[in-house]
Amino acid sequence: PGDSTLALYGPAGWVKGKVTLPVVRRGLATGTPEEQLRQMMQPGAQNDGVVVPTVLGVHRRPDGRYVVVHYQSESQDLEGTSRLEFARANYWISLLSADLAQGCVDGQLPDPPAELVRPIFHGDTVSLYVRHESAGDGVRHVLRKYLVSETGCQWLPVGSG
Repeated sequence: PGDSTLALYGPAGWVKGKVTLPVVRRGLATGTPEEQLRQMMQPGAQNDGVVVPTVLGVHRRPDGRYVVVHYQSESQDLEGTSRLEFARANYWISLLSADLAQGCVDGQLPDPPAELVRPIFHGDTVSLYVRHESAGDGVRHVLRKYLVSETGCQWLPVGSG
């Protein structure tokens, strides 16, 4: 899934439905990465870059609700060239009701790692195992933990199909 639509699979592996999460704060890509790149290559095109959203993980909590981790990298056009450079990365958390009818979406993780890191789930906590490398300090590993809470949530209806 490169967008805000999650596929629901039945026991035999067939798609039995879809859930579309609202987008409140995280960006939404305008077209596929290929379409965005084609648009950037048009002569005289004014572009901010390429936005690539993806869903990194979905976890069912002990209370039946679902935690969704979104990752979005953004690249920017190097002015006067046909090349892109990495600009920023963001991680977002959404909490879905057990019946998938409503969601508290787009909680941004503070101080996100720049690289793509697979989330680790445990109960109501999302962890990111981050590796930092610097010339002076060598390699350092950090386990960042985020408690997924509904405090301050604005629950929104979730689309289904």
